Amino acid sequence: MAEKRLVDANELEEKAIYITGPKGSACHAVPLGLIQAAPTIDPETLRPTAHIIRGYVPETKDGVFCDGCNHCLGWEYGAHVIGYFKYCPYCGDRLEDETEELS
Repeated sequence: MAEKRLVDANELEEKAIYITGPKGSACHAVPLGLIQAAPTIDPETLRPTAHIIRGYVPETKDGVFCDGCNHCLGWEYGAHVIGYFKYCPYCGDRLEDETEELS
């Protein structure tokens, strides 16, 4: 089976050429060389990103939340949380740690 990859279709559409076929039929085509030379898109760059943030829940201690969906991820705040949660289990966003930005 051939390898599948993501490419930037908008870039290829800009380079498409207009071809007139038999009986005046028309279509657009992209030369194979342009398709082969198109850069591959990393699927992870398409995933939304959220941050692990500190929050407060009434009648409890401080909690750790996903700022994408505001769901609570636990009660201990710190860099170890990003090691446990690479993605939010509720919304699927890739998580980044706000603590590194604050220090």
